[in-house]
Amino acid sequence: MKDAKSSLSKAQFNGQQIKTHSAYDITRKDLIATALNKPLGEDGDDDIAPLSFYLGKTDVKINLVIMVFVWLITVFDFYLISFLVNTFDQIYYSSIASGVSEFVAQAFGGIIFERIGVRKSLCISYIIAAIGGFLMMTYGLNHQGEWIFPALVLIMKFGISSAFNITYVCHKGCFPTLFATSSLGYCTFICRFFTAFTPMLAQVSQTISTILFAVSSSIGAVIVLNIRDINEEDYIYDEKKSASAKKTK
Repeated sequence: MKDAKSSLSKAQFNGQQIKTHSAYDITRKDLIATALNKPLGEDGDDDIAPLSFYLGKTDVKINLVIMVFVWLITVFDFYLISFLVNTFDQIYYSSIASGVSEFVAQAFGGIIFERIGVRKSLCISYIIAAIGGFLMMTYGLNHQGEWIFPALVLIMKFGISSAFNITYVCHKGCFPTLFATSSLGYCTFICRFFTAFTPMLAQVSQTISTILFAVSSSIGAVIVLNIRDINEEDYIYDEKKSASAKKTK
């Protein structure tokens, strides 16, 4: 790779040296303009909004805050139940129930998301997970040898796996198209820090872990109902109009 870069830097075309760019030379506008098949430069990126344009919109900020909590709850609970399965008495059957429910829930989450939208689909998924969590907390942990125990694991994992799938695919509908990927990056960056504690928490106490799972899923079912609808036409950016508006203010 070093040899290739060295040779490319010395290459010439029509007597002129070829100008190469590093990753640090590429701006966000360059990437978006390339993706949208627009020319680079001042004439080609007038309608490419900076991040500050989206972060200045009330609906975007509200949705971003909500989605941070959605990601935090979903990813934390998903990995918590995955590690918690290894501490149960029926570890073999619980693992099978966990794997089967996750497989089915991935398809289920996508179907209900397409049919009823992000708010209702996430709310239903969290409610399923919360029901499983409260049943596990009040009955399952004290009856780990019974046949119903793996079924409770299945319910918990089914609900949170469905929410996990929806959380990944819903950003396009919750944010303007050109901000959706950035919002995904913000959410995943924040939630990954907290999920690092799930293995330790699962080993410390089954009761505390189950309570956290049930309560956080219940909270998630409520906050997702406040997600705002995004109309793409409201986020058309014109750099010249934006600059003139700032001068007027």
